[in-house]
Amino acid sequence: MKNYFLCTIILLAGCSNKSSIDKTSSEGNSIHKSSNPGKVHNKLKPNNALPKNKNSTLLDNKQNTKTDLEKENKPVLAAPGKKQADSIYSWRNKGTKYISLAKTIPTPAGYLRKKVKKQSYAWYLRHLPLKPAGSPVKTYKGKIVSSWQSFARAVIDLPLDTRGFMQCIDVIVKLRAEYLWWRNQKSKIGYLCGTNKYFTRKQCSKGIRYLKKNNNWQFMKTTSMNSSRHNFNKYLNWIFAMTGTINHVSEQSISFKNLRAGDFLVTPPPKPGSLGHAILIVDLASDKKGNLIALFAQGFTPAQSMHIIKNNHNSWFAIKGSQPVKTPLWKDFHWSDLKRFKY
Repeated sequence: MKNYFLCTIILLAGCSNKSSIDKTSSEGNSIHKSSNPGKVHNKLKPNNALPKNKNSTLLDNKQNTKTDLEKENKPVLAAPGKKQADSIYSWRNKGTKYISLAKTIPTPAGYLRKKVKKQSYAWYLRHLPLKPAGSPVKTYKGKIVSSWQSFARAVIDLPLDTRGFMQCIDVIVKLRAEYLWWRNQKSKIGYLCGTNKYFTRKQCSKGIRYLKKNNNWQFMKTTSMNSSRHNFNKYLNWIFAMTGTINHVSEQSISFKNLRAGDFLVTPPPKPGSLGHAILIVDLASDKKGNLIALFAQGFTPAQSMHIIKNNHNSWFAIKGSQPVKTPLWKDFHWSDLKRFKY
């Protein structure tokens, strides 16, 4: 949960902290950031009503033939080498083998991944580093979330902070910010917060903070300039602590025909005290008829391992603009919920 006053004080002191992160149940299912701090909600239950062969159902596990994969590999699947990956994904766990998402999860028979530009955000997401096969979803405290294992195709090698900051929308924010940092587009890093104004990394590096004073949110210079990586991490911690789906739902809306990897589906809390959630499109593929399929990734609350979503042993979702996206453990997403970060 959020404690705005406490987080503001701590940020000025050089770090940030979420107070009273929601307690994890024995199965790890709990709630997302609420628009009503302090209220505890019921556990989520799996969405088992996934119809066969319609809506956003998951495709069967038939993989591409060698010929199809050879076509796809040139150059769509060209993954970075380990040394390059260590630079691109500098946030991943050190000393571990680099495992590319695209090399691990092939497309179903008859589908090929969409072409993307090298070093684009879509390319960055396509080759996200994964943990070894069989790695479990864990909470930020390191506890295995047993009820989630059947819904996770693979776990992304994205370390979680030990304070529970990186929840559902936060892991999506984290990946976008890290991409821009790696591409040396640091001035483009910025997110909606407070009264839905953008607070940017550039402002933070200049010593400006977005603070609540006399019941009003204001930009104020409170400290000296600092453009270091350490200060960037503090900036992200502040964003994680002070924002949620209720803020990011106000990002620009995207039509289904213009969707691309990196866009996300977000449902804000429908009313004070209720839940919101977000999932990220990490890759797209199509067949010769133009039918689209997508890979989705998510975090959750309490903070837990970001992972590729699956159900019934499959990973790719057939998607159509006229039909909702049905995922395990959450209500339907609608394409009117599709958003893209401004920066």
